[in-house]
Amino acid sequence: MIKAIIIDDELHAIEGLKYEIEQTTPEVNVIGYTTNPVEGIGMIHELNPDLLFLDIEMPSMNGFEVLKNLKDKIDFDVIFVTAYDQYAIKAFKFSAIDYLLKPVNGNDLKHAISLLTERKYSFNNDHFTTLMANLSKKNDKLERVVLPTAQGLEFIEVKNIIRCESDSNYCKVYQVDGQPLFLAKTLKEIESLLYDYGFYRVHNSHLISMSHIVRYLHLDGGMIELVDGYKVPVSRNRKNEFLKRFRP
Repeated sequence: MIKAIIIDDELHAIEGLKYEIEQTTPEVNVIGYTTNPVEGIGMIHELNPDLLFLDIEMPSMNGFEVLKNLKDKIDFDVIFVTAYDQYAIKAFKFSAIDYLLKPVNGNDLKHAISLLTERKYSFNNDHFTTLMANLSKKNDKLERVVLPTAQGLEFIEVKNIIRCESDSNYCKVYQVDGQPLFLAKTLKEIESLLYDYGFYRVHNSHLISMSHIVRYLHLDGGMIELVDGYKVPVSRNRKNEFLKRFRP
């Protein structure tokens, strides 16, 4: 059983989340809940949960301040429950931090818990630090993305990513420096993260950074040469859209 605590300033939100837990994730046992963040911090120390469902927007102390108060005593996973805007959701995704949108959907909850039980997601201070840095850049582009590999999590600069290549349900990420990363994510998932950052899917199997293009070649229907010397094919149905990006 996963021992869980819920901290949310709205009692109806707690009751709604508890209901979804009971209906969809019986492996989660809610051992405590509170609408008071300060009381919640004491509850965490006393009950030692495995998982914390944490609301972000609370009047007396927000969710981020709760975690800051716990400092280095965070030895449990965290799933944020939020009604945040789209920019913040992007920051959550970039930081590999799991979240649920209000009102909580049972299928989303079930997916989040399955990631925990399969250990494909685990909260730590690096996640939190990266999230806070990303949230502080609301008027700028996010700089670092957290990507899951077989060995753990890689915190990498978006500007250093040259290209991503599909490998069935996995993909490889090639950077300016270092060996390629093998990710337990599909290319479609990576595309959703990087699309707004100058990346374009020129082929069903290839996502490239437009800033790392060296030249376009009229070979085999169209090829793109990147800074690492690799030549990526351009699919026929994406060629015109790609070339439009370079026309005045």
